[in-house]
Amino acid sequence: MQEVFLRIPDFAALQGELESSLIQNGLYPKEAQAMIATWRDVWFEEGSAQSARVFAGRMELITAATERTVAYAIHTNDSATLERYSRFLGPVTKRLLAKTTNTADKARLLEFRSRSVDSALYLDSGSRCKRE
Repeated sequence: MQEVFLRIPDFAALQGELESSLIQNGLYPKEAQAMIATWRDVWFEEGSAQSARVFAGRMELITAATERTVAYAIHTNDSATLERYSRFLGPVTKRLLAKTTNTADKARLLEFRSRSVDSALYLDSGSRCKRE
């Protein structure tokens, strides 16, 4: 195993960029600051001579804005938008169905799910998404 050392000279700037990114992706400023504070001793403290492992994770959140965008795309049959959210259509439509009280909207969502999501119309062949 080869050791690689990286030198990041400006931790304050890195923290500022990360905080801005977290806020742009839906966190409130205090939430972003708290998240960074929990990482500070592991990621941002200078003087660490060695790192045994590095873990990177990714979590994608379904925001209220995403739900509205998908609902509108279903309503207007906007296939380009639906394609962009393809791997999230199962979870998003499930959420929309749980929240929807209007009978006509619920029927439209159920019809869309049975026609598109359940038949994997919007899932590409390389997708690892599973049907619910």
